[in-house]
Amino acid sequence: MIIGRREALTLATGFAAASALGNCGEAQSASFGDGRTDATDKLLDIFAEMAVTGRSIPIAGVYKISRPIAIPPGIVVGDNVTFDFRGADPANFPGACLLVHGAVKRPLPGLLESLKIGDRRVAFKAAHKMTMGEAFQLSGTVDFAGNGYRPYYRKGEIFRVARVIDARTVEIEGACRDSYPASGVTCWHRPGSSFSQKCKTLRVLAPDNIQFAARFIGLDRSDISNVQAEGGSVAAIDILDCFEMAGKNLQARQRSNRFDGYGISIDACQSIRLSGMAHGYFNGIATGGGGKGTDGLIGMNRDIHFEGTASSDAKGGLAGANFHGNTEFSSYRGLFTNGVVLAGNHNEAHGEFIGKSGQSALIFSEMHGHSFLVTGRVRTTGADLPSNAGAINMGSSGDDYGRHARYGGRAIIDVSVDAPQASRIVLWRTTDLKRKDVALEFRRLELVRSHPKARFMVLSKVRGDALPLIQFGKWQVDDKAVPIKWSIDPGTQLQGLDRRRLTAA
Repeated sequence: MIIGRREALTLATGFAAASALGNCGEAQSASFGDGRTDATDKLLDIFAEMAVTGRSIPIAGVYKISRPIAIPPGIVVGDNVTFDFRGADPANFPGACLLVHGAVKRPLPGLLESLKIGDRRVAFKAAHKMTMGEAFQLSGTVDFAGNGYRPYYRKGEIFRVARVIDARTVEIEGACRDSYPASGVTCWHRPGSSFSQKCKTLRVLAPDNIQFAARFIGLDRSDISNVQAEGGSVAAIDILDCFEMAGKNLQARQRSNRFDGYGISIDACQSIRLSGMAHGYFNGIATGGGGKGTDGLIGMNRDIHFEGTASSDAKGGLAGANFHGNTEFSSYRGLFTNGVVLAGNHNEAHGEFIGKSGQSALIFSEMHGHSFLVTGRVRTTGADLPSNAGAINMGSSGDDYGRHARYGGRAIIDVSVDAPQASRIVLWRTTDLKRKDVALEFRRLELVRSHPKARFMVLSKVRGDALPLIQFGKWQVDDKAVPIKWSIDPGTQLQGLDRRRLTAA
């Protein structure tokens, strides 16, 4: 059977591109890429051919596009290329303007036995048919949230095969990062679809009433460097179900408040390293979250790292950068306007954190553990913060986010604080604390400026057990105009400061 290039694209990617007219063999006219003539059909032909050859070399230019463009896995090489979807009819777009989608996963047999943290051998109930170097994943089917706040979070993890032991057993690279009951996961072989963006720049201009400007789904060992995306009602750049992806010099600008709105959104991913600039109405960059776990996706985001600048809307935005509770072993580094929200467990933030007017600059939220590391400078701006919010803030009365964390750990804070709008320098209020192995360490807390009338350090419980241990390393107050009052529970062990010398709140 002879198949056309568009049919080949469907077979190679597991989805169909929009129907197209025209002939890829015809010579490219002078109007192709001029920014005025509709180039949709010719581009669809070019990328349909890429599904067969694995490579495309679009000429530099601005391409006016009226329907979705699907790029198959492979390599795109070129100079400065712009895809302009502005003015397109949203009715023609089911989701993304530009979509790069990997092939469909293959279901694997279920686990023969449960796995625990540190395990390296994975045994299946039947033949797995995998070879060394291939990747597979476990997708949780049981509701899980480390703090009980969003029980629809799922566990999950991606592994690469280091050695095939026998037809039913493999040894993985590294080791399990979590425990997995055999009856609580489904297993999937990842096809290894890869995409490399090698154009000098690949720019996507989208209207605000189509969900995504650029979307990358189901890709492994990929590189999306130098992608620039603007617009989208949900996100400018969306990365879903990807493993071992890099992206340098990214630019993402999203401004619509039709939904929450993200510059870069990342979910169901593992081992992602990005750098660049991200602005979104709600969050500049957000990791995790999502709705109920979908079969074939991992529920936990791990090893997600971003370095650069991130910001959100001055009025309606939440944070420049946001971790959700289903994120761990990840980090943000750089300059964050409207601050950072830390959640999950084993996550880090480094740089300068500038709070929105009247809002905390650092917020700890949706924690399923207590292990965090923060270094840099904390700064508040604009209007005074309310009395139930600190420049650095974790929990308050009526706030579910800080409750019930299943795992212990040490939260390390190493910062200077310039917060003349915050009467609460730090507000750290535990609710229904379950663990005894929890510590809050102020490795360095340098108070540059604080509120001119009232200053508090609130490090006490809302209810339940007191925080077991608070440690101070370097404690320095440059602005001593107003004395600081302290709220620390009697049951909390305090190290590094003499409790008797502190003024009680």
